[in-house]
Amino acid sequence: MNRISSMAIVPFLAALGGCSNGSATAPVQSSTSDAGGGVDGPFGANTGDDSGDNSASGDDGSSGETQYEADLSGAQVVPAVMTSASGKATFALSADGTTLSYQISLSPANFAPTSVNVHLGAIGENTGTTHQLLPISTNMSGQIALTTDEQAAITSDQLYVDVPTQANPNGELRGQIVLEGSEIFVAIPTAPEEVPPTASVYTAHASFVMTPDQGSLIYHVATTASPTDLRLHRGIGGLNGQVAYDLPIGNGLPLDGTLQIGGTTGNSDPTDLENGRFYLNIVTQQDPAGELRGQLIHPGETIFTGVLSGANEVPPVMSQATGGAQSILSVDQSSMKYEVDVSGVIPIGAEIDQAQSGQNGPMLDQLTLDQSGALGTVNTAPSDVQVLLSGGAYVNVKTPSYAGGELRTQLIAR
Repeated sequence: MNRISSMAIVPFLAALGGCSNGSATAPVQSSTSDAGGGVDGPFGANTGDDSGDNSASGDDGSSGETQYEADLSGAQVVPAVMTSASGKATFALSADGTTLSYQISLSPANFAPTSVNVHLGAIGENTGTTHQLLPISTNMSGQIALTTDEQAAITSDQLYVDVPTQANPNGELRGQIVLEGSEIFVAIPTAPEEVPPTASVYTAHASFVMTPDQGSLIYHVATTASPTDLRLHRGIGGLNGQVAYDLPIGNGLPLDGTLQIGGTTGNSDPTDLENGRFYLNIVTQQDPAGELRGQLIHPGETIFTGVLSGANEVPPVMSQATGGAQSILSVDQSSMKYEVDVSGVIPIGAEIDQAQSGQNGPMLDQLTLDQSGALGTVNTAPSDVQVLLSGGAYVNVKTPSYAGGELRTQLIAR
């Protein structure tokens, strides 16, 4: 792995568990397609030129329409699908909220969908089809009449498009319909991510959509646990961080709502979200410090975390220092963001090495030190990815007292 820079940010596979919502009946819809290139659709004859003056909220003041979009990928399918295909969909919601016009472009040119569908459901949940868009094409446009349920769902980011194929009949591409310029984050809270880990057998999944103005998060949380509290903490994997926001439980689960972020202290939240520095903590009566925990990442990214300890060194060392480490593998697996935070010691070096737990191995990459540990981005070759996914990489922090390493943690995929 080769270092890129200490502050580079790259956009990461969250295979989400499915929790099903009820589906609406499919109303009549009309569509047109142009399999040859440009689409003459609901946005005007020249679809490459949107002359409307859109605001940050996606509202086109010239027509009263609101602009939405969906990035279609295999990473958003539940469970996720590895595919080289991709797609982009843009939408215009009529001023009265009843009609949704669309343009959908799929690639490569020889991509062969068996259907293109609209569903009423949250990120990470599989639900029944509400509309089949016809005729099927790699470039298609048209409009559909939204049901009352769909009119409410689109404003809370709970409509999605999926594209099945013969090879993947349950969907090869999928994308949530969100306001143009929004950003999606997901979390899969688990017991092993808690610090220290719990023995919980419950499951959970959650999504957070940051609005285009970066001032709000529209969230959806589902879990089989019985939470007494739901909290967003600021902190990287392997460390316990301070509570940043409480999510009111309200009338039960799944939990849906909108959270205002930033506040009077300045809005560092978008940067922290981009770098995986928020986690969802599900608190229960039996585990008041937290029973399930999951870092917020982009769909398709893979996160690796670990708790740094002198006891993990080979041989172990006696150290009062503590810390945590996380790395986030990009969707295309070509690069990885890393962050290491330590306390009680001043590092003189930090690196990612290759070996299983209980063994020492060669260095894969030298990490860039910052004030509290290390921070940066490295390139990842396919061989590096295999090492990471097999649990064969660890972070080693060196200090003046222990030049060979004082703190160590195995990087475990979560």
